[in-house]
Amino acid sequence: MSKLSINLYFLIFSVLLNCFSSLGQVSQEKGEVLVYVYNIKNSKGNVKAALFKGVESYESKKATPLAKSRAFIQNGKALITFKDIPYGEYTIKVFHDENDDVKVNTNWIGIPTEGFGISNNAIGTFGPLSYEKAKFNLKQASVNQYISLKYY
Repeated sequence: MSKLSINLYFLIFSVLLNCFSSLGQVSQEKGEVLVYVYNIKNSKGNVKAALFKGVESYESKKATPLAKSRAFIQNGKALITFKDIPYGEYTIKVFHDENDDVKVNTNWIGIPTEGFGISNNAIGTFGPLSYEKAKFNLKQASVNQYISLKYY
């Protein structure tokens, strides 16, 4: 066998191996979600945010967020960034943890005593806000969400 034939076989083998090895790999595009929180009534504590993927994680009693983060407050505003998030449908829940106890404090009938907000500034009447109003899509490199906190 000539040297040219051996090189040709090696080249064909390398190309085929590369083609077959990439068949099992699914590239998943990712982006970031920038959450601009405003209307924060004071600088006590910090702002906490949770990012939920899909309706099941948003509406579940034992909701498990895909990601959580927190930010310090400056001039009534905070910025939270979620990076390397796979493209998809999401919601965000945010609250002003004034006493830094890592939970939304409520009064005796369940109304939050700390500021809170939901993606798309979704507003409801009583009970949890609907997923349909709060959902947004991440399908590009970066998506901004502007959330105004509400206090009762």
